[in-house]
Amino acid sequence: MKKILIFVFTIILTSSLYSQDNSSVLEITTTDITLYPKLKSNKISVYGIHVGMTQSEVTNILSENNRLYYYVDNEHTTTDYRIFVYDRNKDNEKKNCILYLIWTDNSKELSQIIFFEDFASYLVGSTSKLLTFEGFDPQSKLSQDYLGYPNKTKITLDIPFIGLKHTTYYYYSKGIEITFKESSDGKTAVFAFIKTD
Repeated sequence: MKKILIFVFTIILTSSLYSQDNSSVLEITTTDITLYPKLKSNKISVYGIHVGMTQSEVTNILSENNRLYYYVDNEHTTTDYRIFVYDRNKDNEKKNCILYLIWTDNSKELSQIIFFEDFASYLVGSTSKLLTFEGFDPQSKLSQDYLGYPNKTKITLDIPFIGLKHTTYYYYSKGIEITFKESSDGKTAVFAFIKTD
């Protein structure tokens, strides 16, 4: 009888772990996503938001979260629908810009979630290293254990006369891109979840 119970428990545990990697959505503010190297970004949420969601689904979630402040970005020259998301300070005032949400060409589904540096304090475990230079170092533990090698690297912005340059690394199998930003103010990194086909 004991062997049967152990066998049943093993099957339940295995199927639970399998479903975490394949069907359920994990929350990035409570889970170290680097522990799930096969997980793609469409199975990871931030405050319940994940790529593939509609504008109304996302705005409903944002409007119900009193720890966040958001507004629609109407200052760009594209056909995208975009939302800036900020956290709030102890006085409930807008604090830091932590996320940027993009529906490319005003599509039905959220195509990109950009995580800014000020979001690092909300990340768990090694996930915060996605906002560091370890994402660009092929010898780093983050690259070797989680990211692997980028499918593509592209200079996405280059304005030499002011010393501004962005280099983006695309990890399509993960649905992640990381951008290394160099400017006269210093060097920073941001990462994004991207919708891939």
